[in-house]
Amino acid sequence: MSGPAPRFGVALDFAAPPGQTYAERLAELDPVLDLVGAAGYDALSAGESYVFSRSDAMGFHGPNALMMLAALAHRLTGVRLVAGVSLLAGWDARRLAYDSALVDQLSGGRLTLGLGLGSPAAWRVFGIAPEALGRRLESTVRLLREAWSGSFSLPEGCVDLVPGPVQEGGPRILLGGARKVSAERAAALADGFVASSGYSRDLIARQVRRYREAAAPGTVGSVSVNRFAVVAATEREALARYREHVAPLLAAYRATGLVDRRDPELDRDQLCLVGTPAQVAERTAEYADLGVTDLQLRVRPGRLPVAAALESLELIADEVRPRFVSGGEVA
Repeated sequence: MSGPAPRFGVALDFAAPPGQTYAERLAELDPVLDLVGAAGYDALSAGESYVFSRSDAMGFHGPNALMMLAALAHRLTGVRLVAGVSLLAGWDARRLAYDSALVDQLSGGRLTLGLGLGSPAAWRVFGIAPEALGRRLESTVRLLREAWSGSFSLPEGCVDLVPGPVQEGGPRILLGGARKVSAERAAALADGFVASSGYSRDLIARQVRRYREAAAPGTVGSVSVNRFAVVAATEREALARYREHVAPLLAAYRATGLVDRRDPELDRDQLCLVGTPAQVAERTAEYADLGVTDLQLRVRPGRLPVAAALESLELIADEVRPRFVSGGEVA
């Protein structure tokens, strides 16, 4: 492995399925959340999605990542909280400045804010013209930086942001996107690049290269990647869990055009970390070689049993993470 050792975080699907409340969903995830803190994982990431049909198979995130993180800030002390990502389709920039500053306050300065554009359906529902998306993203980042520094401008003058964030200058901002301009925009405006679960490893390699090439000399930005992760003592058991619980989700990604692959085996290779601890460590090293600095592991996708998610987390903490030492080598 030539790259530095990556940090290991956890990304959880917080959306409550039909018949379950969000309170019940969080209670169900209690053992997972406890282990995230006890095992010393670096971060907890919550996604955001807008679902406009009860039959939508992509409804695995709630509609407000910051609200989910606020609910967890007090219990997950010492763990970075990542909005991965908040979708600008549903946010007014000023409201986002206030809410993100408040979550940074609640967490004692542990928030990282990932930003994305959202889906065409969300653009339509919230009345956003597709041609305005790029400008909207750029103006939002500028307003956030301004507001987090103490105040933001209005035509009639400046308005103080109260309360402001704990982190000086505000939370770190991550931007994503699958196009060349997306990587360039992240290099110009943000503190790092973020890749969603649907980005293939090949696409991540291209985007990381573009991001690094566009970054100012000497800039060391982070690259955070979400990956489905199923780890078990045997490859056979890991594959069985993958095929039952993860493969159907990847089929939903393909159906919506969010995955550029059609072969389920390629999906597993390109989008997931599946196998024994030794196999997952080998794949993790490949991502580090691409320049990935942070892995956010989706260990409880779909209806995967909580016990299986706990096994993945324990094996990663005990047998995968120790293979990576600070010098960037695989032990």
